[in-house]
Amino acid sequence: MTSGFQAFMANLDGNGSPELVIANHDGTSNGLGIRYWTVYILPEPLNHPPQQPLQFTVEEYGKQGTFVQDGNNQFEIWTTQWSGGIIGQQWRYHSGRLIPTDHPILERWYSFNFEKERANTYRNPRIPYLWLATPKVQAHSEHPLLGTADIIGSADGVVQGVKMECVKNYISCIDKTTIIFKPNQGKSHAYSYNRTGYRYGLEEEETQSFAYFGDWSSRRIYPANYLPSNPNYWLNNRPCKLITYKRKVNDQSLFKILWLM
Repeated sequence: MTSGFQAFMANLDGNGSPELVIANHDGTSNGLGIRYWTVYILPEPLNHPPQQPLQFTVEEYGKQGTFVQDGNNQFEIWTTQWSGGIIGQQWRYHSGRLIPTDHPILERWYSFNFEKERANTYRNPRIPYLWLATPKVQAHSEHPLLGTADIIGSADGVVQGVKMECVKNYISCIDKTTIIFKPNQGKSHAYSYNRTGYRYGLEEEETQSFAYFGDWSSRRIYPANYLPSNPNYWLNNRPCKLITYKRKVNDQSLFKILWLM
């Protein structure tokens, strides 16, 4: 099921010039009924010609619960994903990018009480923050996904280049992002950025792609489909680690994270 979008102006970084925020409902899953939204932020459209937007995907969205205004006339941006429960990370917006905060990553397990609460607040504009602003959450210093996997390969290197293209299929055009990773030892290799965040089950497929960008210093994983408004400036010549993980619960499930230093 897909339906609707929201658009509004907000001064996300508190500099006096508002950004344009567009949130599109991409679909709702069967069973648990997780709602997937893609969020686009256009930097200061009243002051600049149209630019490529910052974009990312969240699993649950509310205008006042994804963009939470604080007492300093700025906004905290909460990105969420489901994995046995709901995981929330807090960011600040700055110059077309998401900047990780010092706020701990929050995780709330899906209990019977949470199920009832979620059913009663499903359309509240303050979700998902409403579900996470409670003592019932568990705080983490690093993303919980890292605790469910073992490292089976790691390489230090640098991003040599970024290629963005639109690949045509039968009915439309699919955005494709490829990065050229140059390890400190060895030859450069092209990796496709799997922007859905989906973790492949087949090793030969996963070797050619990575699922997430990560911020090494904060141990935060950027949300699925994350791209800043100027990805070339953000990535080119950036020192990084490319780490391959194996899920502990399934020996065939592999995924890569490109950690940026």
